[in-house]
Amino acid sequence: MKMKYLYMSFLLALVYSCSDSGDNSDYSEMLKKDFNQEIKWDVDSLALMRASWEKTDLGNGAAVCTAQASMWGTTQSVSYVVYPTTMFSTRVAVCDTPAKTSMIAKDKKALFAINGSYSISGNPSTFTMVDKVDKVVKVASTIESASKVNGVIAIDAEGSVDVKSCTFSDYTDVEDEYESALASGPMLLMEGKVCSFPQDAIYTQRMARSVIGITAQGKMMLLTIDGAITGNADGATLEEAAFIAKTLGMKNAVCLADGSSSTLWTSGKGVVNHPVGNGQYDHEGEGTVSTVIYVAASSLFDGGDGTVDNPYLISNRNHMRNMMSVVELDKTYYFEMTNDVDMTGIDWKPLNTGEPVDRFDIKIHFDGKGHTIRNLHCEISSRYASFFGVMNGSC
Repeated sequence: MKMKYLYMSFLLALVYSCSDSGDNSDYSEMLKKDFNQEIKWDVDSLALMRASWEKTDLGNGAAVCTAQASMWGTTQSVSYVVYPTTMFSTRVAVCDTPAKTSMIAKDKKALFAINGSYSISGNPSTFTMVDKVDKVVKVASTIESASKVNGVIAIDAEGSVDVKSCTFSDYTDVEDEYESALASGPMLLMEGKVCSFPQDAIYTQRMARSVIGITAQGKMMLLTIDGAITGNADGATLEEAAFIAKTLGMKNAVCLADGSSSTLWTSGKGVVNHPVGNGQYDHEGEGTVSTVIYVAASSLFDGGDGTVDNPYLISNRNHMRNMMSVVELDKTYYFEMTNDVDMTGIDWKPLNTGEPVDRFDIKIHFDGKGHTIRNLHCEISSRYASFFGVMNGSC
């Protein structure tokens, strides 16, 4: 009889450990901080955590991870890149001609990238903005209804990234507050809570999904869930995609374009997921996209070291503002523009203002290469309110 009670206690403990009400605190050391420590564990989340993850270090705190896991009676093929925003620069690219994510990423000299938002006939069908200048101001189309396009990936002047809900018909606040943005949806997670979804087929069918989100530790995560390859990658519903995103540690998350568009790429490994375009479980089935979210090394300029033979390269307003962070008295610097730059919204501080008093010893050689600086606004109490302040060099 005693053995019977012990056996029953063991079964009860086993059932409890695999039920929705189980707590994961006993697994915290095994799972570490990479995964969501707040959710209640069940069979499917444990299957994802205990999968044979292949992890590759990408440097500076970034990593790419891939695995297959048995969840909900299906096979889920999951790939993600996680990286700290302080060490990398997240950017949006809009293409005149649709192209593969990998090709756009290579052209931008990216370190890693994921497909962007939705398009129609090869053109972006949601709001996009690149460096406040290159805008596609479109609201949700007949395909992307208000309930679907309800989020935005937004990047401010300092490079901080927000993933948040947004009214699909009005992006005025986004245009005012951020430098670059890409509307998409639906939102999967908000402050760690799974969002609710309509029970329409587009939400409930299992398919390839792409997701971008922010973890509880403030890192960015680019996630793909492969689909439509039975037995290797069965795909996920939106609710299942939200579950995977939360289990992996995301706090806020939004869907990107799905299906054959879903692609995750790194410069070292190439396409790391299994795009569905060719129906094979390989890395060759990329579809074309009109927008991409790509990640580059964080840098003050597009290149150069500020010397006469290798000037700092300036291609946007952030690079222009970064001039102030490198110039010092009694030193000589060389700058060169590679694009027109619109300074709308920037309160410009002159580069050489005579501080300390009556010292104008910052030597600047600025070559515009025929490009234009537009909408420069400088409003200071100094008598030298201008781009240079006092010119001590050449322009």
